[in-house]
Amino acid sequence: MIGRTNSRCCCRNPHRTHQLLYPSLRAPKFPKNLRSFLKAGQVIVCSILLCAHATSQQIEYRTLPDLIETGSAALEQRNYPLAANAFNSIYQNYQEETVWKNSDLPRRILPITGFASYKSNLHTQAIDALQSYLDEYAEDLDTSLFARYLLASSLLRNGQADSAKNAFIELRAAAGDSPFRDLAILQEAQHLPPEEAIPLLEDLLANPRSQRLANHARLRLITTAQKHGDLERCRIHLLDTPWQSHSESETASLSFLAAQIAANLETDNPGAALSAYQLVLPKSKLLEAQEKRIHRLKKLHRDISPTLTLNQGVWEEHFQASLARLESELQNLHNTPEYFDTITLRKARCFVRINRPIEGAILQEWIASSDSPHARDAHLDRIATHREMRDWSTAAKVAYAFIEKYPNDPDIAQPLLWIALSQIEEKSYQPAITSLQRVLASTSETSFTASAHYYIGYCHYLLQNLNLARSAFSDCYETAPKTPIAGQALLWLGICHFTDNQLETAYQLFEQIRNSPEHSFLHAEAAYRQATTLYATGDLEKAREQCTSWLHEYKIHPRKAEAQVLFGDINTELGQTKAAIAAYQNVDTTDVHLAFHAIDQLSSLLISIDRKTEALSQLRNFQQKHNLPPELAGPFTFSLIRCLDSKTAQKEIDQAISRFGTDPDSTGIIELIQIQQSPTQRPISNPTLESRYLVSDIQTHRSENKHPQAKLKALSLASSFAPDTLAPSASLEAGKALLEIDSQEAPAYFQQIIERHPDSPYAPAAKLNLARHFHKNQQTSLALATLQELPSQTPESLELKLQIEFQLQHYQSAQQTCERLLSEQHATPSQKALALNTLGLITRRADDPLSAYAYHQRVFTLYRGEPAQVAHAYSICIDILYSLNRYNDAQNLADEFLKQTDLSHLHWYQKAKQQRMSAPQPQSHAQTSP
Repeated sequence: MIGRTNSRCCCRNPHRTHQLLYPSLRAPKFPKNLRSFLKAGQVIVCSILLCAHATSQQIEYRTLPDLIETGSAALEQRNYPLAANAFNSIYQNYQEETVWKNSDLPRRILPITGFASYKSNLHTQAIDALQSYLDEYAEDLDTSLFARYLLASSLLRNGQADSAKNAFIELRAAAGDSPFRDLAILQEAQHLPPEEAIPLLEDLLANPRSQRLANHARLRLITTAQKHGDLERCRIHLLDTPWQSHSESETASLSFLAAQIAANLETDNPGAALSAYQLVLPKSKLLEAQEKRIHRLKKLHRDISPTLTLNQGVWEEHFQASLARLESELQNLHNTPEYFDTITLRKARCFVRINRPIEGAILQEWIASSDSPHARDAHLDRIATHREMRDWSTAAKVAYAFIEKYPNDPDIAQPLLWIALSQIEEKSYQPAITSLQRVLASTSETSFTASAHYYIGYCHYLLQNLNLARSAFSDCYETAPKTPIAGQALLWLGICHFTDNQLETAYQLFEQIRNSPEHSFLHAEAAYRQATTLYATGDLEKAREQCTSWLHEYKIHPRKAEAQVLFGDINTELGQTKAAIAAYQNVDTTDVHLAFHAIDQLSSLLISIDRKTEALSQLRNFQQKHNLPPELAGPFTFSLIRCLDSKTAQKEIDQAISRFGTDPDSTGIIELIQIQQSPTQRPISNPTLESRYLVSDIQTHRSENKHPQAKLKALSLASSFAPDTLAPSASLEAGKALLEIDSQEAPAYFQQIIERHPDSPYAPAAKLNLARHFHKNQQTSLALATLQELPSQTPESLELKLQIEFQLQHYQSAQQTCERLLSEQHATPSQKALALNTLGLITRRADDPLSAYAYHQRVFTLYRGEPAQVAHAYSICIDILYSLNRYNDAQNLADEFLKQTDLSHLHWYQKAKQQRMSAPQPQSHAQTSP
């Protein structure tokens, strides 16, 4: 063998081979004469062997010392291909020689050969050398671990994945406390499926051998878990253990990974998402930190590189890889758009979701007022946040500001809708309708148009404009019939018909919902509404059957307590006292008002069957279980005293007046005062209670037709008490008294009730009287707007509304108001006569004199007890007949009118008298006020 000949030629000093050291291998220094001799001998022997073996063997002309010197010098210069060539030549050509077998040369040469080959991507040669070393020559642990790592890495790079995996496992088992164990795990995990890699990386983190590798492993673990969809594990490893400062960790990688995990956590775990966003550095700080990190790594590499042993040479590779990764991240970061506002906006959303909306709103306002590209989104988010806080007025203001700033925004419908919803929450229903109509004008997107129609219907329903409400709910359903909001619209359409006493239609609509698979979420509600509809129609047996079925089918439902009460009411109507009592006793609810209705009905039934003691016990239990709200003070006391003897009842009345009489929001106190047998001295020290005693006196005077005394008492409320100390009932009386004398102080008393006690039963009357004040003072538009804020319309409010609408020439709405007033069961003859006369005036303006005549004729035919309206109707009818040239009929009607001398004090009478005495003249169609 050429190798053997070469070895003989250079083995004149074999004893010196033990002096070979690495990583800096230096060839032995031979004497010059010996070096010349060896060189000559090499040439001769090589020439001979060349002739003998030229056809079968590649010839190596270099001697062992030359190869060692060449490889060592190349290794020092990091010329790994040259080093690999030299050391592989030694291994291939001398492995059978005595100098190889009988010395520690293999133990020193083979790891170097494997390393140089690995660095030169000669993985087959590296595997051969390293495997040979590990199989036959490995003794030193550090060198063995080094060789195992190189072997596993070479196998991996050579495409032998399974063998590499096994090699890394063997390295991990042999590594003990060495950092090679962590390195092996990282390499092994990189090529394992997530379910195997994750536990392996967690084992590394439980007891890391290198903190830098632990940081890398932690990031790798989170990335792997994220790809595997295990967000909870991501959260645990990202947040539960504090990170070292950014200067010590993988700065950019951590920031980017934290942002990704946070985005995935936002919906289900906003608190954790917020904590993750806190780990994301702003771009400027991240650039600075990354540059410092790279600078430190380069300096560290320069400082320790000269001192690295061959075993530590593998770390240089990781230094270079880390440096390359960091520099790549830095370049990517330079090219990344500014993201701080995006992260800040996401933080704000997280604050809102964890019930810290004020902090969220502050961040949103800061971005919205900046020139950030996210200002628009922040503005929209801020509106939503204030809505979340139920700060409706601010939400509306911010929405208006958005519309002003972005008038052509393609999503302008959203803030418009939010404005409307804020107005609805503030019970400003008419302005809300205007805003919703703007939504319809701004977009054709189904989700917005359907919502706009729905809320328009809802507002009209609350304003008791049932026809308009029905139309809007129908529009909503037709816009998107398969959507949830369409089901809601269909339900409200049924409720509108129910409210308008169109019970059969309502029942059919509720049935339609029950038969709709798309609206299954409303099936229970529709079935409950059907039961209430049957109850309202008087079909009690079917109602009971429906209610029984409902209670059986929907054992857990928000309506259950109401269904139990309904079941009790039905059985009460049917005379099924025992079943009714059982139903009321089964009512279990935290709604104190519903619970009181049940206990009030229950106690009445028990009293009716002579079980007064049990009724008292039930009422006392209710009193202990519930914190009685002020608005139930009077009603509960009245229920209670039915079960008591006179003396005890008076004691309860005194206690209720004493306890609740000073609370402006309590109700029923005046009624209790009126049945108080021997009231104590007026508690002048408490103006709220004292004002209630005065209101009681006022009502007593009125019941006795002592109106002047009642008026004086009412005025004394205004003169003797500060407005803010009066009970709502007293404020109303004082305001009405001041309104009668046209005092400009009246509105303050009405406003006090509206603003401070909006849920008081006196609030609607306060709004009505405030509207009357505006009307008296020629502020008709303001008066109409105030009337439209009423939660429901009464004959009194409809009467005033009609007068205002006609005065403003809103004839179409005035006609609708007339029709509603005529259909009102509790409207007075005077109010109905007014409605008929107004309808006559409207139809006459529409050039329909015969219909107008018919309306007016009904007044003096049906409502003879209303002199002013009757005289007005006669006068208009006479005008109509003259305008139609029916002079005889006109004169006959005038004679009929003039015979009613009880009307002679009215100006209409005097006008008819003059007309009768003069020649007929063409009549003008000028507007005549009702």
